[in-house]
Amino acid sequence: MIKNEQELAIAKEQVEKILTPNKSEQALLQKLQAEILEYEALVAHNPEEAILLEVDNVDQISDLPIKASIAFKINSQELAKICELEKSPVSDSTSEFLKVMKILGVQLIDDLFFVAKMSNELKEKLECLRMGENLQNIQGVA
Repeated sequence: MIKNEQELAIAKEQVEKILTPNKSEQALLQKLQAEILEYEALVAHNPEEAILLEVDNVDQISDLPIKASIAFKINSQELAKICELEKSPVSDSTSEFLKVMKILGVQLIDDLFFVAKMSNELKEKLECLRMGENLQNIQGVA
């Protein structure tokens, strides 16, 4: 209960602070809302279609395989198995990253804009992989 003018002034000041959005909280809220919208768009994407992928800066380029995988409905285990099938002479993190980008069909089109399109070869490998897993699941149940 407010008992005097001083407490009233303090209460009004606290209300004003609560109502005035904190810049860092507002920025975090906007970032989270943008990430939610982006994820929902990736999940809703038709894997048969190409997708435009955007990053805000160079540091986010490493997110491209994740975004493409979500859009193409490829889980991390499937992608790892497909990557194992692809032979590459050098095996450092950069070449592995580039291999994954190539497998997913991710290509630079302009500055920080990329397009990804699932190749027929990837579709076939994924289909074979999934059919094999379904067969194993059926055999495991029987």
